[in-house]
Amino acid sequence: LWICLDSQNELSSHNGEKWTLLGFQTENPETDFRGMGILSLENLVYFAESHTKLAQSMLSASHHPSKWYPFAVTGIHLTKLSYNLVLKGYLKYQFYNMSSSASIQDFNEFYCRCYHFSFRYTFNSFHKFWTKHPRDIMQFNKYCDDFASKLKCLLLDVNCRLCLPEDKI
Repeated sequence: LWICLDSQNELSSHNGEKWTLLGFQTENPETDFRGMGILSLENLVYFAESHTKLAQSMLSASHHPSKWYPFAVTGIHLTKLSYNLVLKGYLKYQFYNMSSSASIQDFNEFYCRCYHFSFRYTFNSFHKFWTKHPRDIMQFNKYCDDFASKLKCLLLDVNCRLCLPEDKI
């Protein structure tokens, strides 16, 4: 995660002030993962490795004084949102619409790819939603709830595909 997002600066230890530059709340990123564990780490790493320029651009923009938000913590929060969308069936059209056919052998890979595309789309869309206007970080949860409501409405469309133009499915 560190190498993809901040390859210019060497990380000297697993704990340290530099982690807050990526949007973790403390110098020990492990504490932020308590909410969604390995899934949130996997999502952040996937996003940073597979879409490095986009992730770096979003991280840089997240440092803007009037549009600041904690990048990594937001990714963890959006992992929880994405996970709950799967559990409550909101992503079913997304999964159905991503492929004309998927065999049993490649179902797991296909399912993970759909989920990761959905996470990436959600993170990028939230970033655009947040940075469109100056926001008050103290109202973060309210804005997240507003964003989630809009996303759920979008996901009710049977033709929904949460992909960015460059995605190859």
